[in-house]
Formats: sequence, structure tokens, C-alpha cells
Amino acid sequence: MEHHKFPDSVSVSQSRLLVKLLLSVFVLSSVFISPFYIHNQMVTGSLVNAGLLVSSFAFGLPTALFLSVVPSVIALLRGLLPVAFAPIIPFIIVGNILYVLIFHLFSQKKWIGGIVGSFIKFAFLFFVGQLFLSRIVVPNLLQKASLMMGWFQLITALVGAGIALMIVNTYQVEK
Repeated sequence: MEHHKFPDSVSVSQSRLLVKLLLSVFVLSSVFISPFYIHNQMVTGSLVNAGLLVSSFAFGLPTALFLSVVPSVIALLRGLLPVAFAPIIPFIIVGNILYVLIFHLFSQKKWIGGIVGSFIKFAFLFFVGQLFLSRIVVPNLLQKASLMMGWFQLITALVGAGIALMIVNTYQVEK
């Protein structure tokens, strides 16, 4: 993969600052803005997951962990997540935290971290879905909740990891 090169007239510190600015815009857009305006779980979930992982490399683990809380709360406030699903928000947040932590633990082998983190997030949310959803979600929304907490989570986590890895590798992201 070819790394992005800045013109010779741009100093190293200027290029690092520009990269951090661009990454900030990406992270803020994916984590804060996409849940407000994009009403497709596959697109929004993939962008949010990518933003979480990019933030862990570009801005550190504490920032990424903080951001893990934001998307679900925005989705609920914006109405993208039905109010009846509010009880599953803590589980989604824990899934995001697991995803970020595992990705971060494998920072030397990013692809492995992306894949393992995606499967752990999926397994956790799938298990929670199977165990708790029938008890906390009204029956007529159970099928939709099960889909949201199932395979969609694996797909969006893997796609998000792929996007994040392309960004991290292209811009040689480092804290």
C-alpha cells in the first residue's frame, strides 16, 4: 500500500498536524455526525466502528473508550434506535469497548486485532441478544433487535476495521 506523501514544502510537523486534523474530522464525522444523518445500520455502523478504531491509534485508548459511548446515545436521541431498545444501549457500549480494547491490544498486528475484535464484539452482542432480548424488548420489536445485535454487528465491525486499517496504514498514524 502506498503511503501518502506531502509536498516537500510542507514540514514534518505541519504534515503531522494536517494528518491529525484530517483524522479528527473523520473521527468526529463518523462517531458524532453519521448517527444523526445516515439511517442505514450497515453504513453508520461501519463508519462508527472505523472512527472508534482510528481514534484509538490517532488519539489514544482513553479517547476511543470515551467515544465508544457516544454513537448509541446519539442514535437513541435522534430516533434511529427505537426507545424500546434503550435497555440494550449499555450492551452496545460494552461491545464497542471490547472492540476498541482488543484492537488496541493487537496494535502491532492490526489486521489480527481488527478480525479478533470484530468477532469478540459480535459474539458478545449475539450472546446478549440471545440471552436478554426476549426479556427486555417488546415482542413485536424482537426480530428487529435480534438482527441488529446479530450478524449486522459482525459485518459492520469487519468493514469498520478494514476502513480504519486503510486510514491508519495510509497516513502512518501514530499517537
